[in-house]
Amino acid sequence: MLLERMNEKCDPMTFYHRVRPFLAGSKNMGAAGLPRGLFYDEGDGEGQWRQLQGGSNGQSCLIQLLDVVLGIEHGSNCVADQKTFHHEAREYMPGPHRQFLLHVAEACIIRELAMLPEGEAASAEHHRLRSAYLAAVDQLCEFRSIHIQIVTRYIILPSKRKLKDGSRQNLASPTPFGMENAANDTIIGTGGTRLISFLKETGDETFNAMKLDNSESQ
Repeated sequence: MLLERMNEKCDPMTFYHRVRPFLAGSKNMGAAGLPRGLFYDEGDGEGQWRQLQGGSNGQSCLIQLLDVVLGIEHGSNCVADQKTFHHEAREYMPGPHRQFLLHVAEACIIRELAMLPEGEAASAEHHRLRSAYLAAVDQLCEFRSIHIQIVTRYIILPSKRKLKDGSRQNLASPTPFGMENAANDTIIGTGGTRLISFLKETGDETFNAMKLDNSESQ
């Protein structure tokens, strides 16, 4: 997988300290010195504080399209009326991209057909459809597993190493003193989520799409 070759041209410390700060947002960044986000001056002393996501793959219509087409649902731990990260990320997409995802979600029933109980769809065609569907979801699970490995190499491990003398703290540095003794779950992604727990939850939700009625593995 191409993602696994990132190390060929990109050093983890360079990415974490010199590239990632420019991707950081102002949402949930209190540990980086932005407890209220950023103040946007509207002139004449008026303005407001805003907490906005930074750059994230979740804001890509293509990435979200994979979940929508495969019928993968996210946000299983969200409380009622709370937007999931994936739905909030759509607010950062061009309008036509958001509408496209909504249209596909309304029209696509691939998972519904593929995961029909065998008694209701015991045909060779259905067997091929289910096999193809499960293979596609399995590949997405593998992609997300490799993504966690990349995040560990390029974010988790560099975050635990002290900056060189004379280096200034930036938005890639969650605390003024580095992260040597911090738990991995305290690290915030550029999109404002608790990075590792969010990625694991997303992976679990992807895997659950391969279960019949979310209970019986197929």
